[in-house]
Amino acid sequence: VVFLYSNVYAQDKLTDADRSVIAFDINIEQLVANAKARGTDPAPLLGMRVQFPGPWSSLKWKMIRRIDGALDLPSKLSQFMDIGPGKNYPLDGYIRLTLTDAEAGKRFASRLSSKWNESIVADGTTEYRAPQNTEFKNLLTRKVTETEFEMLTDKFLTTADRDFKTPRLKARWDSLPRKAVRIAADLKTNAAFIKEAVVASKKANLPAASEAQLLTKLESFGLAADFTDDNLVEFFAMANSEEDAQEFQVFLNGILSILKSEGQAFIARIEDQKLPIVNSSNQVLESLQATQQDLDVEAKVIAPKKALVDAYNFMTTQIPYLAQAVDRTNVSPLEAKLRELIPEASGMKERDLLSMALSGATVNPDLCEDKSLTLVMFTLSTKPDHKNADEFCFLNVDPSALMNEAMRNSPLPTYICEDRITKMDFYQEDDVLSGTIEFSAPGLYRGKANFVANKQAEGWRITEFSLPKHGIFIIRTDPAKPWRFKKQPSAAKD
Repeated sequence: VVFLYSNVYAQDKLTDADRSVIAFDINIEQLVANAKARGTDPAPLLGMRVQFPGPWSSLKWKMIRRIDGALDLPSKLSQFMDIGPGKNYPLDGYIRLTLTDAEAGKRFASRLSSKWNESIVADGTTEYRAPQNTEFKNLLTRKVTETEFEMLTDKFLTTADRDFKTPRLKARWDSLPRKAVRIAADLKTNAAFIKEAVVASKKANLPAASEAQLLTKLESFGLAADFTDDNLVEFFAMANSEEDAQEFQVFLNGILSILKSEGQAFIARIEDQKLPIVNSSNQVLESLQATQQDLDVEAKVIAPKKALVDAYNFMTTQIPYLAQAVDRTNVSPLEAKLRELIPEASGMKERDLLSMALSGATVNPDLCEDKSLTLVMFTLSTKPDHKNADEFCFLNVDPSALMNEAMRNSPLPTYICEDRITKMDFYQEDDVLSGTIEFSAPGLYRGKANFVANKQAEGWRITEFSLPKHGIFIIRTDPAKPWRFKKQPSAAKD
């Protein structure tokens, strides 16, 4: 790919110390096409939201054709300690998003302009910068074309030098098979940072801190994955010495042995179901073996076409979450739009959720300005034995687990993430639509809620939610204003 850039860039060239030590390329369009050619179709799973920060969080995999980029590690671990709004994001880097079509680009640009400051630079390119004191000050997004966006930090994005990789990273990158998914890292250039991080991990008694020390024995590593042939995943590493290579091989084989044992135990548990995956999985599990020669360590996951198809069929029929994802591809365009709108409409402010979770105090929604559905559900104490548990109940009251679940939809955490909606029924009368959704986060909570949507100039908008048995009715006709309780003369909270 050839990039043409004008003289609007603040820097002419990156120094060797500034170049990236991590590179990645995920060509989703190629990956899906190659998977289909081998009898599987991951497209239904692409409705999941990508966990980018800030306004980028509106992205979903199905909107992205390709994502590639490069990252640089800071020189000192302490740079991760002084972070927050108004500070510099410690990982300098560059991420390029190629979206599926102009409509996806238009939606993404609209979300950016609603959250960040928009400007046109000298070459006519649109730039988006985070408002001061609300995000990291060095974050930047550039709209290159209708479907292509560059983003992350201005150090990389404002330089005319597009050769981001260190020489060692470039050598590792160029040696990888040209597959749809490629990841590479230069571990030697930032060895001091990695050693410092390992020492800090040990002092803090973090899990796998000792195992992480093995990273200091490697110069570089790379990974390639695709469905083009039986080599589903290929891993390559170069060690500092032959002794280090042997030690890393032993460690890697230990990990692969655990995975093999877990896989064999799982197959044994389902053996009596006579599923095709029981027989075809053996070749995949037997391929989990690392080899070493001189400084190089390699490992592969080998998946013949039959094993791949059997595994896909098993996952999309026997695992409820993935089966639901496949079912969602059969919904109407209007239902698909409603499923997309509900998570954001039901979400609460991220800072409010963190404050409530950290304080551990009981929250009175009457005292909260924005009475979003998630906030109101957060204040309920309904358990499975409650008389209204068929409408909503918690299966687990662990605050951290519930917060982590809600934060999957950052920056508007919600208990009704799109992939947690298990059923939707609705009817439309002119420009008003009424319906019911059922949702479930396995092991955490389950529920159903009524909603009302109104068709406005810019499209459909969720304006009401209710949990009638719990006496909860909320309304918001203006998206710029907070949710509020709607008076229901016959409703009384239980």
